[in-house]
Amino acid sequence: MSDETSHTAPAADGRAAAVRRGRVRPWVWGLVVCVAGAFTAYVRAFLAVSGLTDSGGGCGMGRERDFVRLDVRDFPPAARCLLRDGTAHDLVPSWTAPVLVAGLAGAVLCAAVALCLTLRRHRTTTPAA
Repeated sequence: MSDETSHTAPAADGRAAAVRRGRVRPWVWGLVVCVAGAFTAYVRAFLAVSGLTDSGGGCGMGRERDFVRLDVRDFPPAARCLLRDGTAHDLVPSWTAPVLVAGLAGAVLCAAVALCLTLRRHRTTTPAA
C-alpha cells in the first residue's frame, strides 16, 4: 500500500504534470531549430542571387556583354546565369534546397509530435463529464 501512495504522490504536488509537460518541450525546440535552419537556407539563396555572396562570382561579372539571362526559381530556390557562349553557372549553392526541404519536413514532424503529445496530455488530464 505504501508503494501505491508513493507512486501517486507526485500527481498531488504537480510534479507529474511537469514530467508530462517536459515531453513536449524538446519537440517545440526542434520545431524552432528546423524553422530557423530552413529560413537561413532560404535567405542564403536570395543573398546569392543578389550578388552579396561569393557563390559563383555574380552573373557575368567582368563579362557584362556576354550575359544573356538569369533564370530564377522561388521554391526550391535556384538561380542559373546563362552566358552567350552557352555556359551556365548556378548562383545558389547546391546545399540550400536539401537543407530547406529537410528543415521544413523536420518542422512539420516536430509540430505534429508536439501537437499529439499536447492533445494526449489534455485528454488524460480533463475529467469526464
